[in-house]
Amino acid sequence: MIRISHNSKLQKILPMIFCLLLLSLSGYSQESAIYSPDFSLSVADIEAKALKDKEEVWVLDFWASWCGPCIQTVPHLKELHEKYAVQNVRFISLSWDKHEDRWMKALNRLQMPWQHIRVEKGQDAFFNRYFRHSSIPTAFVIRKSGKVKRVSNIDGLESAIKKAIDR
Repeated sequence: MIRISHNSKLQKILPMIFCLLLLSLSGYSQESAIYSPDFSLSVADIEAKALKDKEEVWVLDFWASWCGPCIQTVPHLKELHEKYAVQNVRFISLSWDKHEDRWMKALNRLQMPWQHIRVEKGQDAFFNRYFRHSSIPTAFVIRKSGKVKRVSNIDGLESAIKKAIDR
């Protein structure tokens, strides 16, 4: 047993060490403390801009918090975002989650640093018409001209992004 005298430096820092230990065990990190999902885009914005001429390439990522394969693609999407965001590529994740609270928990856990939209009931007509897909994860790369390329396999996403940038 360690004896602590009243004037000991250890006595002063022991409570701080204990607090840091508790925070680290609870999953707290400085990174998670500053993450805030980007909800600056709406379904109406996508409907108005996605298929039109624009100054950037768009990557639409359809996913859901309950989809295991979707969650597994997030690290690769983060790498692609880090690599291509500086080349005028906008990443937008569109979630099919029905429960907002579960979606929000997943966003905070996964910390995807791009724009997010949860497609709610009644907002899906545009996506079903122009971005038809029968499974998730599915991504669509939209060229600056508005031309759309569906990418069902995450391994093909980088190639589709490169082609869209070059055109």
